[in-house]
Amino acid sequence: SIRHVASSLLSSSTSERGIDMDPMWIELRSSPKLYLSAVRMTVGELVEKLLRTLSSNEEKTSVTFLNILGIFQEMADFLFSDHKRLNEALTTLKNIFVQHRLVGNPLTLSQILCTYTSLLIQMEAALESHDCLKDFINLLFDVIEKIKSESNHLLKMVACECLRELEMNYPGLLMVKVGHFYGMSLAENSCIHQSYLGLFATTLEHTVKDLVGRQRDTRDVHVHTDLLSYAEPLKPYFLPDSFNTPGTVLSQPSSTSVAQSDLGLDFQEVKKGVSYVLEHSHLMTPCYLVQVSQKLMACVQSSGLSPMIFKSLFLHYSSSMDIQLFHLVLLLKVG
Repeated sequence: SIRHVASSLLSSSTSERGIDMDPMWIELRSSPKLYLSAVRMTVGELVEKLLRTLSSNEEKTSVTFLNILGIFQEMADFLFSDHKRLNEALTTLKNIFVQHRLVGNPLTLSQILCTYTSLLIQMEAALESHDCLKDFINLLFDVIEKIKSESNHLLKMVACECLRELEMNYPGLLMVKVGHFYGMSLAENSCIHQSYLGLFATTLEHTVKDLVGRQRDTRDVHVHTDLLSYAEPLKPYFLPDSFNTPGTVLSQPSSTSVAQSDLGLDFQEVKKGVSYVLEHSHLMTPCYLVQVSQKLMACVQSSGLSPMIFKSLFLHYSSSMDIQLFHLVLLLKVG
């Protein structure tokens, strides 16, 4: 029965070895309120016991761990409607990651990062708790900066994707670090190179749009254009002063492209960054390449660079039989 499965799973005195979470997963997803009624438990009690299961020192399978994190992500609106409960969950997840980072299973550690990112965005915790967001970004930076380390490629890849997801949901959040991301993508030469390229391209797009938007507003020819270099260290990270709600970090320019001479800005650094990513397009999967190419096209359009920069990419994939790359060629054609 449901009650038997839940009591077996959630009992803090019972070993986690061999526990099957599938029945709980199915029942909780199909009818959360009915499930809680059957096990005579409140939402708060359920979350508390799940967090206790995650953080306990008792042996548990990776499947159990991943299923609980999956419940947190899929049922976030139901489980974490209370802000205090959400903060407790974020704190627990962060502590587990820090505690087990050097010896833990890379798969479960990576899923912790995904779950944390999902909760920040889904529940708008990034807007409610700036300290949680700032600390998490610094934690992700600590993971991705170890470029030449051959260990934990999976963890570094996931950390890059978490940062990219945050940047896409809060444009301009990481644009002060675009030079660092460029340097990392230059140094990274492993199988996860595309994740560093994607993070750089996404941040570059928002940086260029912000640069153009601020110059339009101020007509200040001294707006900083040295995009691909950096003087400050990667950490610590501080949130932009304008960070409040999605989109407010970024100074949005008009949708029409502009000539560089009209703005009085030099976008050679943008051209350098775009060219570098295009030169390494063969290292990306088709799906990832389409996403990154759209970011680069936005950079070119906003800065007024010549679209001929995509000529080599267009010719290389013009005869591709891959449906995603075929649509990319069409997109480049009309762009």
